[in-house]
Amino acid sequence: MRSRSNSWIWGLLLLLGGILILLFNFGVFDALRPWLEYVTAGVAALVGLGFLVYYAYDRTQWWPVLPGLTLLGVGAVIYLGTREIAQGEVLVSLLLLAIALAFAVVYIADPQNWWTIIPGGILLVVGGVILASPRLSADQLGTLLFVGIGLVFYLVYILGPRKREVWWALIPGTALLVSGLFIYVLTVGQEQFIVKAWPVVPALVGLFLLGRTFMPSRRPAEGAPGPSAPAEANAEPDEEAKVSVIELEEAGTSQEPAAGISEDAAS
Repeated sequence: MRSRSNSWIWGLLLLLGGILILLFNFGVFDALRPWLEYVTAGVAALVGLGFLVYYAYDRTQWWPVLPGLTLLGVGAVIYLGTREIAQGEVLVSLLLLAIALAFAVVYIADPQNWWTIIPGGILLVVGGVILASPRLSADQLGTLLFVGIGLVFYLVYILGPRKREVWWALIPGTALLVSGLFIYVLTVGQEQFIVKAWPVVPALVGLFLLGRTFMPSRRPAEGAPGPSAPAEANAEPDEEAKVSVIELEEAGTSQEPAAGISEDAAS
């Protein structure tokens, strides 16, 4: 029964939403367009706040943070666009920043959700690239995009709970970082020494990893006596001394009846 009632509610909402958007696209509400945009921004912000309030009451449920901050970003973008306070790249970057902030909050709430670093970091980098697009050339934007996403994967390796589980992040991170620097070398400055010598950095990183792989381990060998071995060795003579004392006492008790028998025989 619940599934049927839920289907009925969602079906009605989708039907009404589709009709309203269709009428809006065909200009039926042109006279009311600014007011509708304000209403849409307000509704989005209120629903987003509702999700955040739900998360505040139950911190074990992290999922409301994602739609909450996303809807707040949508409301802010619609409001700023309607008031013409910001346009174009700024609005898109603001929306991406709101979603990236949601992933960051999820990670801060529980570092075990390290996977949120990837979508959050990528959205942050893409938002920065879009925001900088009017001021940078296409080649510079490509360099910024590749290097930024590469650093995101390095951040996954650094902040991951266990290095053995997230070592794979070094592979796409290094590939993207090298690709971005290669684009920079081809398009920016062939005459600069630092630009030409940048491959030394990944070479040194590779040398460090090889050194860690082939260096002998400092852990003690299995079966080697630990710190408690001398105490055990000193304890062995004490045990032997106790055994010898017990044997002497038993021998003494066994000789006493024998002495009594010999005295009777003599008498």
